[in-house]
Amino acid sequence: MKRIIHRLTTVVLASAFGLACGASLRAQAPGRDVMSLHHGAAPQVDLDREAMLRKELARLRAALARYAAARAKGLRPFELPRSLEDLVRAGYLRELPVDPMTGERDWQTEEMVCVYGRSWGVMNVRSRSTAISSEGSPYSEW
Repeated sequence: MKRIIHRLTTVVLASAFGLACGASLRAQAPGRDVMSLHHGAAPQVDLDREAMLRKELARLRAALARYAAARAKGLRPFELPRSLEDLVRAGYLRELPVDPMTGERDWQTEEMVCVYGRSWGVMNVRSRSTAISSEGSPYSEW
């Protein structure tokens, strides 16, 4: 009898708090394709990937800044890496991160170019994704 009362109490409390038991909990659990009410109609998975993209862009840009700062000596101009792989070879990154929007290690780099068209190296990095963010701007503009 105690067992039945305990089970009934659990079911009543679970339903009162919006919780489900066993298989019905798995059936009601939001999947990765469920639309989120947060930020309009953007899928939650995209918001998670956007946060990951911001983190990876900040990490790459910080590594670029550290690389340039470590190579700026006195009055000599700073030196930029020729590619993102130079950051890995120099030890500023363990490995080139994956772009969360494309799923590849194919970052778009912006190079500083001198007057004569010669590249000084990579000064910025962006995603190659042309998809539109939850803010309405393409990821490639972040």
